[in-house]
Amino acid sequence: MSTDVLKERLRVFVKEICDSLGHQPIVRRDWIMIKRQDDGSTSFPKEIRPDFSNALIRLSMEQLSNPSPAFSRCFDLVRSDPQLKGVLLVDAAGNTVDDDTGACYMLAARLVTFMGIYLDRTGEIKFDETVFTTCFEDLTRDIQVSYITVTDLTPLIHTDIQSDKLQIEAGVLLRQLRSNELEKWLNGDVYPLVQTHPLTSSELLSLRCAIEVEYQQPRFAAIGSKPEPYEQRQRLLTAIRLVTDASPQMAFTKSRTSGLSLFGFDSTSWGISYQRYGSSMKMDRNQEIQTVALYKRLGSGPNRDRIALALSRWNSAGDKLTDEDKLIDYWIALESLYVPETSQELSFRVALRIAAFLGLNGTERQTIYDEMRDSYRLRSEIVHGSMNKNKKKIPSAELIKVTRSYLRRTLLRIVESDKVFDPTKLESQLLANDAREKGGGGDFVTR
Repeated sequence: MSTDVLKERLRVFVKEICDSLGHQPIVRRDWIMIKRQDDGSTSFPKEIRPDFSNALIRLSMEQLSNPSPAFSRCFDLVRSDPQLKGVLLVDAAGNTVDDDTGACYMLAARLVTFMGIYLDRTGEIKFDETVFTTCFEDLTRDIQVSYITVTDLTPLIHTDIQSDKLQIEAGVLLRQLRSNELEKWLNGDVYPLVQTHPLTSSELLSLRCAIEVEYQQPRFAAIGSKPEPYEQRQRLLTAIRLVTDASPQMAFTKSRTSGLSLFGFDSTSWGISYQRYGSSMKMDRNQEIQTVALYKRLGSGPNRDRIALALSRWNSAGDKLTDEDKLIDYWIALESLYVPETSQELSFRVALRIAAFLGLNGTERQTIYDEMRDSYRLRSEIVHGSMNKNKKKIPSAELIKVTRSYLRRTLLRIVESDKVFDPTKLESQLLANDAREKGGGGDFVTR
């Protein structure tokens, strides 16, 4: 690669653009800052900052319609250098763009992005040798690597943590959001990406912590095409929900690439969150420790596959608006756990097995059995549209909370165990093992 030649030609290009833009009026915009005070209060002072986006859009149009001499020299060099052409003149899939118009458009877009990053770092339209050198070094590193680092940041609604950051595993953090991140979202993400948010300003400001997942992928792979980061986010959200018994939501996920992002781009995918107005929850240190441990258990253990559907329905219920919809999810989860082998006598059999597994003594088992029979009747009434409130011993809302509690206890116990969960043995275990009166659900019976 002709590094020295590329640096010199790119330097001339940047100087030329600074001279050109320096004679044009630059739009300025209000910028709301976020200042956290020691006493816990927050202020929002404003300042005026230059907005280079319009100038860079004009620059892009100018280079396509009437390329400057400096741009043309950069274009000639890139077209003649196989390594530069194989990186800078390719489409999103990594295919080389050979036609002159397409190649010119591709290089113009990337050089304008380079200028946008350069101007963001200088904060004004002037040539700065130190900033240029730093940007160029980042560019050459990007050109020479075949893999890029992607960082997904997913803020959680209604959630806060006690620690500044929590290392979940390599590449996965649960951390506090920084003021500068909130500022960018509050003011609208600056060039090269301008996004709007479905959240209001107050909702954005209420965001406290986020899941951060960092991973590598081939340079030209589509952002979001790798399944592991999604699975890691979902597993961590599941662990938080099980530990806290709350229902935090993913607000959105922002993905950014390493280096100058000339070969990828920042992107945002929005979560489907209906619980935007619920109460907030802050995890204490003990819950943080439990979450890390449970996250690891959810990724391993002998029962991982057999509880997959139940965990999916547990999470699905957390996203539902009505208690009735939640109860249906709870019962799909409970049936998949306790009666996977039969579709007969479900009300009796599933209630008995839940009581046998969770009850500490005869009295508690009888209570669980009765509540689960009532809950199953309520579930059937909801499904068949024939609710009869007079038959239930406790109110429907309370019965749904009890059902959720038993599902959560079941999932936690199975996830945290090293033994295989076999629900078909629960009746015989209940009848044969008198020691359960002292020890609760007893050990799992392995196959």
